[in-house]
Amino acid sequence: MDRALCFCKTGLGQEEIQQRKLGLSQKLRQMLIMVDGQKSVADLEQCLPGDELMARLEALLGQGLIAPVAGSASPAAAARPAPVPAAAPAAAAPIAMPTGLPSAGKLAQIRIILAMCSQQYLSDALDTMLIDLYDNMSGPEDLKFCIDTWKKRMDAAGYGSVADSHMPQIRAALR
Repeated sequence: MDRALCFCKTGLGQEEIQQRKLGLSQKLRQMLIMVDGQKSVADLEQCLPGDELMARLEALLGQGLIAPVAGSASPAAAARPAPVPAAAPAAAAPIAMPTGLPSAGKLAQIRIILAMCSQQYLSDALDTMLIDLYDNMSGPEDLKFCIDTWKKRMDAAGYGSVADSHMPQIRAALR
């Protein structure tokens, strides 16, 4: 994992801090609290040894509680998420699209997820779509097409649970 990469809490992560619904271990909860969108992986290593830090970050990333901060590192440097054992019920629900496109920062967060999955699970099969369509979207229907295509490709490749683990991050970015 790129040591310059920064993570921020997703909407689900903020909710978990307030409501403690998921029953995170004390160590994972402490890591979630430490993630603030400004501390890099290198900064967090000052508090925790590398392997344990990476395991905690991957666990939080896999549960959709944190997301990479757009522009803090290349999409290829993001951690491979830990698959969630069972898809959360909300993951199967259709995506509610906004009337317009989200902010550039939120679009960048979604693109990082799609690009990371394309590279790590789909042998870069979505690169053309990301460059030709995602980077030149004209409206929310293009965004929906890109997300739906990513999800279908992940399902077809046997990584549906990984895609489902990222859906809370995508939904949070669409709010």
